[in-house]
Amino acid sequence: MDKRGKILVVDDDQAICDILGEFLGELGFEVKDARGGLEALAQIERDPPDVVLLDIRMPGMDGVETLRRIRQVKTTMPVLMITGNDDVETAKDTVRLGAFDCLAKPFDFGYLERAVHKMFASTRAAAGPVPGIVIEPSSRELTYDLALEVFRATSGMSARSHAGLGSALELAALGLAQNAGDKGETVRALNQIRIFIRFARDLGELTDDAHRQLESHVVRARRSLGLS
Repeated sequence: MDKRGKILVVDDDQAICDILGEFLGELGFEVKDARGGLEALAQIERDPPDVVLLDIRMPGMDGVETLRRIRQVKTTMPVLMITGNDDVETAKDTVRLGAFDCLAKPFDFGYLERAVHKMFASTRAAAGPVPGIVIEPSSRELTYDLALEVFRATSGMSARSHAGLGSALELAALGLAQNAGDKGETVRALNQIRIFIRFARDLGELTDDAHRQLESHVVRARRSLGLS
């Protein structure tokens, strides 16, 4: 089978590397692993992968610092962070640093497959479609796109507003991305985001154009769930 591309899995737990390597290998990807941040950086310099899966919590150089150093040399390489339930605030930081998304433990392998396909599609857009991959917009993808736009919008808020309204908006967006498989939680997060972005617009922290763009993402995400 022709390999679809190269993936580097970075985790200090060899069992996690093996599980992800087996799953992604069966999808047709060439998978290598690294047991820590320094080893990952060396592999990226020696033989750059197309996509990186990076654990947040590792001894020595953790995933946040590893991501920061990857961004210094590979500004567009898609990085999917692997997070635990206690990593919510840290996961928010990695999104600001340019992480593509966060994959929570225990793994949702369906979501992982779609995320990996989407990352490869983004890196190869200029070269045409990836063979064998057909990407249809799903509720998970639409909610992720909305969450990403939220973080972009809050990055431009004043320090005072970001500390309150911005942080609340980011927390709702992160919950939206992480709980996309739960319709009830997704609807709740969408409603929160809709209210918060209206507050931000009325307070002058969002332009009308930025508000309209975010609202259009909310509408698309709601429609994907069968909501008006």
